[in-house]
Amino acid sequence: EGQELGLPAIVVERDVSTPEKCRDWCRGHVDCRQSIFSSEGGSCYFMGARSGQPLSFKDTFNSSFCGEASEFDPMMDLLNGVFKMKPFVPPVRACAWAGENCIDSQCCANVAVPNWKFTEFQWYTCWKKDEYFGSCQTGPAPGGWDGAVLGHMGTREVPKAPEGVLVQGTSLFCFSVVCWDKGPTAAFWSSEAELANNAKQMGRGIMQCDDHAF
Repeated sequence: EGQELGLPAIVVERDVSTPEKCRDWCRGHVDCRQSIFSSEGGSCYFMGARSGQPLSFKDTFNSSFCGEASEFDPMMDLLNGVFKMKPFVPPVRACAWAGENCIDSQCCANVAVPNWKFTEFQWYTCWKKDEYFGSCQTGPAPGGWDGAVLGHMGTREVPKAPEGVLVQGTSLFCFSVVCWDKGPTAAFWSSEAELANNAKQMGRGIMQCDDHAF
């Protein structure tokens, strides 16, 4: 939360176009205690005091602490404290698609297949055929297969953030592109407009997000 510094160039031309150059410019000025580089527009900021309270963790930001060699240990303590606040999100499971071998992943990438009212769903199951092959399918296991259930849809649970860990991204916005004036592609199908209006009436699909738009 320190005051931002200008640090204009006096003798040489100022070049802070990369995270490294932004950091080095800060290191060359005794009053600079922290540099912050944003690749979103290539902005570089210099601060007169170090902050151990991050606002967010993004790949587009790079922040560096600067100071004398005698301040190395305090800066490392501050840096370690910052990274203790970094949220951890488990990696996405590499599940198998329908028809692929799911014997190793033991989970399915396909989402459930709903009826037109979205009141009933057919879920994919990773069925074991033998010790070498399994496949994600709806309904029961094919005849002649081992039939053991190896897994289902590859959901994941993110544990509650420990106290002191930064929390971000707590809402979900969803949108859908609808051809409102286009008729159904087959006589026995509903149009996109009818499907979208049905989702609105049933409160399904994107209507279940924090906010939505058609």
